[in-house]
Amino acid sequence: MDRYSMVISPISDEDGGGYMARFPDLPGCMSDGETPDAAARNALDAFAVWMEVQIGRKVAIPAPESAHAGFRAWLDGVVEERDRLAHELEAAQARIRELERTAAQEWSARSHATGDDDRLYA
Repeated sequence: MDRYSMVISPISDEDGGGYMARFPDLPGCMSDGETPDAAARNALDAFAVWMEVQIGRKVAIPAPESAHAGFRAWLDGVVEERDRLAHELEAAQARIRELERTAAQEWSARSHATGDDDRLYA
């Protein structure tokens, strides 16, 4: 039996969040879900419908790629996830720097307003 690779990748929060599951060998055969498992289950339903439609239209169904191609598709998903997480990390670090600056400015303004200096009291 032929096996088609399924690639599951996160959907950005800006695009609604959740996960997308797709079959790289089957153009347009994809689905999504709130979790990776839900996306995979939905994609299996989409796979069945996709095959049924192609057979009904008497369209040739592409054979699955080699295991190497499946690994490559998986690796592409990993790289995409790494890039997404790196972007989120950069945004979080920028927010931390912003909060640190704000806290330092507020501390300085309050210290000057009360006549206290920046010493810590025991």
